[in-house]
Amino acid sequence: MSNKPFFTVVIPTYNRSTLLCKAINSVLGQTYQDWNLVIADDCSTDDTEEIIRPYLSDTITFFKNKKNIGNAGARNLGVKHANGSYICFLDSDDQYHPNFLQKMHDLIKENNNPGFLWSDVNRIDSNGELEDHTIPASWEPRNAKDPYLFFLGGLFFGTGYGFTVRSDCFETTGYFDEQFRTAVDTDFILRIVQDFNFEYTKEILVDTYDHDGDRVRKNSREKLKSYKILLEKHKSIIHQYPKLKQTWYYKLMWLSYHNGFKYEARKYLAKAVGAGKYKSFLTAGIFELLSKNKAIGMHKKISEAL
Repeated sequence: MSNKPFFTVVIPTYNRSTLLCKAINSVLGQTYQDWNLVIADDCSTDDTEEIIRPYLSDTITFFKNKKNIGNAGARNLGVKHANGSYICFLDSDDQYHPNFLQKMHDLIKENNNPGFLWSDVNRIDSNGELEDHTIPASWEPRNAKDPYLFFLGGLFFGTGYGFTVRSDCFETTGYFDEQFRTAVDTDFILRIVQDFNFEYTKEILVDTYDHDGDRVRKNSREKLKSYKILLEKHKSIIHQYPKLKQTWYYKLMWLSYHNGFKYEARKYLAKAVGAGKYKSFLTAGIFELLSKNKAIGMHKKISEAL
């Protein structure tokens, strides 16, 4: 193996000692062998260091933030210690299929070294059952005239989708934004797609798991904060397109209702309706008439059915 591997796999982690070994073992089981692994710990307070110690070697290294700064900080820690030509991100509660790196390598070589790429995934619930995460048939980013606008209109993947980035891209796009606690990948993807080309495969190469542990992506208050920041970052473009305004203000509306911020939600409702999103009235009505918990349950059922 060369001093500079083709891939560096980065596993960001925080208090996941009971899950981390499966992720590490899925890297060890790869059919493609030109890789190293960086475990980037966001100042865990559990026995992570003890659990991963037997794995450490010249190929598998461990670094730890001095304080907990969020998953963006853990990812950045991993990137700064990576030396591969491409950096692959694997969440510490997920697993690669054995051919993941080989498939990514083939995709890279067949498409003239794209800036970033990804695969499809399985989503597995806490009972071990496959979840339905059907991506709309219209989700074909490579056919988009303007990928940035296309991604602003809908994101159906993140770093958990086998997200792989050419290492030099960070010099142009920058690192993950550490002011985010959730939607970290959304922010990064909206930036990198403006700078670099991409490729993807619809082949399922990663298993992602739901579980009862702490998952920042479930924190609706942090989501609301993050999407407010994202709107400000991209407002000048979003406001040029009614459909984008509909999408973003509707999302901020229901996230505000989910957190009990009715006054704020009504302001976003007015903006969504003003852009032509009239079904916003239906969602708003549910939250105005029912208790918050009942409204959230009904909203989720309606969203899943649509």
